[in-house]
Amino acid sequence: MTQPLRNLSSNVTILSRTISSGVDFSDYQLRKDLYDHIKTIVHQLRSDANVTCPPLVVIYYAIRNILEPTLLKNQILDLLTLLAHVNVARKHTISATKNVLNWNTVYKTWPKENVRTLSRADQELLEGFVYESVGLQSTYRDVVHACFKLDIYHTFVSGASNEAWLNLLKIYFPHQFEGFCAQAVKQGAAEISASCLFHYDLSEEEHKSNDDVGMQCALFASNASCYLESPAEYCKQLGVSPESTFEELFPRPSEDALRVLVYLYLAKVEEIVNTLESMFGNNRER
Repeated sequence: MTQPLRNLSSNVTILSRTISSGVDFSDYQLRKDLYDHIKTIVHQLRSDANVTCPPLVVIYYAIRNILEPTLLKNQILDLLTLLAHVNVARKHTISATKNVLNWNTVYKTWPKENVRTLSRADQELLEGFVYESVGLQSTYRDVVHACFKLDIYHTFVSGASNEAWLNLLKIYFPHQFEGFCAQAVKQGAAEISASCLFHYDLSEEEHKSNDDVGMQCALFASNASCYLESPAEYCKQLGVSPESTFEELFPRPSEDALRVLVYLYLAKVEEIVNTLESMFGNNRER
């Protein structure tokens, strides 16, 4: 791995095989070697004006590097950005799949010489990917919301200033909490939405779901603040034992559950992308 390979394709292939074989993320030297290898890939990408996004395998590794061996909580915003890149690529792939199926229908109806149509098995496989795309988008949004909740919870309990978690509310729910004038985030709601890829291309239903999660996060911060100000009084108003701890009243969002959900999502995206590449080839510039 320490010797540079000749082209982008070879570098991406060796990275993909290394990650697929299993990476011990507690092995510092291995992670350093992988980092150096990825730097080579990124350097090659920067020299290619036709390439605007790194190969998905590079993004997959970056995501895993944040999640393992333990979640790097100060990089949850980076994690969200990386996942958003994957989701944009997934949507593009599904759009291309729909086009393939449409043209397949055309050429099956009006056959043309030298044009090969899909086998029944391949057609059903691609139709399955399209059918599952709505559910996979829902899984992605579940991951995003889990990241929002975990980041706000961690920031709040870490002893950071009120400004820190208010800023997160403004970043994650820009239109909902635009009135909170936290100083560290000076952009308006529209500018924040445009600069954060995880706010891109949301449906009306997804905006509503995002607002629901925003209210949950704001309610947590409000209630948790009341508890910290007067634990006994808060417990009395809630009707619970005055001995109740913060963790009992405000359970920490599960990092393990988030990790499982992320890997479930990534595995399905990888299956779709790999299937299409095996059927139609990879047109990435070498």
